[in-house]
Amino acid sequence: MPIHLYGCGIENADSVYPQLIIDLLPASFTGIFAVILFRAILSSFNGALNSTVTLFTLNIYKPMFKPDDGEGEIVKSGGIIVTALGIISMS
Repeated sequence: MPIHLYGCGIENADSVYPQLIIDLLPASFTGIFAVILFRAILSSFNGALNSTVTLFTLNIYKPMFKPDDGEGEIVKSGGIIVTALGIISMS
């Protein structure tokens, strides 16, 4: 679809979507759209972190290292692991 709108006028295929947003949205809505897009990216990142920590704590950490720990201790260790993963992924 974008090739029909812009033809061969755009050299880089990665710049088609931002150009489409600039052309279609009024200038006052581009900031709101950026916030919505940023929120979607953070939501995906948060979902990936939660899934990773859940799989790690329930399938690796608890059975191998702390089989007798209660749910409270598992939640605390999950918080530590998610913090470490977040810091590692930002670096």
